[in-house]
Amino acid sequence: MKGGPPAPQLAGEISTEISLFHGAETMYLQAWELFGAGATVVNAVGFIDGIRLRNPSKSGVIAVITKAAVSVTINSSLNMFQGPQSADLGSVGTLFGLDSRGRAQPSCQFTFSTNPPIFGTNIGTYNEIAGTTLDLLGPADEIPLLPGTAWQITTTVQNLVMQIAMRWRERALEESELT
Repeated sequence: MKGGPPAPQLAGEISTEISLFHGAETMYLQAWELFGAGATVVNAVGFIDGIRLRNPSKSGVIAVITKAAVSVTINSSLNMFQGPQSADLGSVGTLFGLDSRGRAQPSCQFTFSTNPPIFGTNIGTYNEIAGTTLDLLGPADEIPLLPGTAWQITTTVQNLVMQIAMRWRERALEESELT
């Protein structure tokens, strides 16, 4: 037989490949919307500080936390909690959309307070040095938040100021994901 084998003999080895570029500018095309939030939790004598990102139970979206950077004014450990939660903390942080093609405000609620109640499971403890910025999530550390769950950071030392900036993405849950 002259020449190469006919295509039907290679059908199991030939396949179609579609490469999708996965950058922030293409998230919108994949139905993801990008959001950010920030807050400064001022010190209150005798209390610890905390922030919470909560995905309401009826939101119909999944959120994925992609970045959280924290700084404090006194050396402290930071505890990270995640679990079911239906309540917000006392004050609302600054929320904003990061892509003008999507919604300006997210479905998730970003709140903060002094003396926040602890809930869920402690999924991490980090030591923070005063005057530095600690990135709590690395490039491969993404935290999904399903409806009815929340993520919270609390300090362990009283009487300090905590600042946080964070980013996450949201998309509508598909019908198959709702059950």
